[in-house]
Amino acid sequence: MNKAFSLFFLIIPSLLYSTIYIGSDKGFFVYTNKDFLPIWTNGSIWEILSAPSAILLRTSHGLFFFDPTSGEISPKNTGLHTWLIQDLSENGVHYFPDTEPLMDVAIAPDNPSVWATCSKSTVYLSTNAGQSWISLGSPTYRGWLSVAIRATPRLTLWAGHALNGIFRYEGNWKRESRGLFADTLYNEEISSLLVVSSGKWKGIWAVNNFFPHLYSYTNKRWEKVQKLALDDGFVSGLTLSEEGLLLTSDQGIMVFDGIKLKPWEKHHQVATLCQLFREKKQGTVSCLWIDGVVLSDLWAFQPPLLSPRQEKAKNKVAFYLPPSIVSKPSRFKPILSLMEEKKANALVIDLKDDWGNLRFSPKTPLLKQLGHSRPLPLSSFIEEAKKRGWYLIARIVLFQDRVLYSSSNFMLAAWDKNFSKPWQGIKTTGETKKEIQEYWVDAYHRLVWQYNLAIAQEAVALGFDEIQFDYVRFPTDGENLSHLFYLAKAPGMTPESLLYSFFRYMRKNLDVPISMDIYGANGWYRTSLRTYQEIDLLSSFVDTFCPMYYPSHFDQGFMAYEPAEERPYRIYFYGSKRNHWIAKKHSLIRPYVQAFKIGVNYDRKYYNESYVQREISGTWDGGGSGYTFWNMGGDYRILSNLNFYPLTLTSQ
Repeated sequence: MNKAFSLFFLIIPSLLYSTIYIGSDKGFFVYTNKDFLPIWTNGSIWEILSAPSAILLRTSHGLFFFDPTSGEISPKNTGLHTWLIQDLSENGVHYFPDTEPLMDVAIAPDNPSVWATCSKSTVYLSTNAGQSWISLGSPTYRGWLSVAIRATPRLTLWAGHALNGIFRYEGNWKRESRGLFADTLYNEEISSLLVVSSGKWKGIWAVNNFFPHLYSYTNKRWEKVQKLALDDGFVSGLTLSEEGLLLTSDQGIMVFDGIKLKPWEKHHQVATLCQLFREKKQGTVSCLWIDGVVLSDLWAFQPPLLSPRQEKAKNKVAFYLPPSIVSKPSRFKPILSLMEEKKANALVIDLKDDWGNLRFSPKTPLLKQLGHSRPLPLSSFIEEAKKRGWYLIARIVLFQDRVLYSSSNFMLAAWDKNFSKPWQGIKTTGETKKEIQEYWVDAYHRLVWQYNLAIAQEAVALGFDEIQFDYVRFPTDGENLSHLFYLAKAPGMTPESLLYSFFRYMRKNLDVPISMDIYGANGWYRTSLRTYQEIDLLSSFVDTFCPMYYPSHFDQGFMAYEPAEERPYRIYFYGSKRNHWIAKKHSLIRPYVQAFKIGVNYDRKYYNESYVQREISGTWDGGGSGYTFWNMGGDYRILSNLNFYPLTLTSQ
């Protein structure tokens, strides 16, 4: 490491001897004269790499080349797939293309003209320093996270996946996952790959996340070189320095010197620079470049930078009250008394229920025209809650909506392209085909967006503090899923870009906190399988994610090692952490706690007060920002003897 690099760390924050480039959620900056000078502020910077006579940037809008001499920034996205972003205005529906978000980029250490990059869906190769890209397709389903490449002796590209380990490309794809850590279902995600072409560290290196290990590729298998955390942890950003292999973790920047893993001696100085940027620019540093040494995923060890909305939404202990409870004071008053006793501080109430009924009297013409109202006695209920200082969350069941599906001669329904009729899922029981009682609307239709925005706006006007969207997904059940068609879908739109566009639209039009209910699996794994919920991308707009980590809904052997009764704690503890890391700490995590029993093996044996208490404790210990009890019938008697808070936290 040269003298300038060493001096940089000795004199922060003066930094007189080196050029330092900063990538952040506020854009691309150079640090000079004790200040951060903006170079490019049209999006977020996720990664910085050294290229010949230039700097390569991976941004929220694709790849860009920065020439430090001229100060010019030029795109390097020719051949990369675009996705369409949908938006609405008074003049109708609008679309604009953008490069599909890229998860990683790599430059071959033995030929700087050979590059690799990946979106979640596709792996790409460039042999002319990013002037153009060719798609190598994908040998598996969506979920790419990391790439590495070498040019000699034979061009070889390595790609890491969120669920399926590592694949190698040498003219065709081959899975190379032997030796990698896996749970009962999948390989843990491959967060980082690195090719070193010469010297002591020559070889192929990989890191898996969450229960992290460092691997080297030897004799056609991955050998574990070092365990990277005592238990769980976030680890990524694998890079090479003179001291050894550097990694960014939730505990700080670490170095593996070939013998042991230890804190990098310069971590404190990097953390100081990140804090200085936060104070001056109110943003989070994600990556850093200094004299050719690159550091990435620096958000991992920094505390979350909460928005005013999130400050309002944090640490909420909530009860979900179904309409059958809210409509009868004799039933909800005992629950309110329990909340008072236990210092719970929030309520979740349906403003649009699971069948699409509006549970208030609408004023908006669109809601009166398309909706069906079954009002609850909300005014007195809201008054009572506000008197007690409780936080009110309006639950809106989004794309599963029988009322909207049936309205205007099924104009807004998802469509069955094979039979030219409204689509409904089919399942076969014995020899009988039955329709699944779910009714999905066309999520691409502008009226579906405007209708649900109007509900949210009326909820805010009624006095609700937060809007919570449920069923923010596409159908997952039915033997006829291949028949699904959306009449309002524009060419180039995808389910992932639709959900991204929807929340972008809602964020622009709502000033209150927005939360989103998600499957437990989508909070545990970085995957959009079946639901198309991509948490890491949606975290730009969603203040709080509410994963349903119900132990009954996971595979019954999942996290069930001895002592098996600790399984609920493990699922909520690790799940809360993983969801926070997947969201890059942009969003709060407020899981739904299972306060009900169903007839699966584990519940039959273990469901009791301790089961629910372990869920609560796991959430707090895992860094969750509160939780919501869920019981569809509103029966919360099992909670009477439980502790709702850890000793160090009380209701806020």
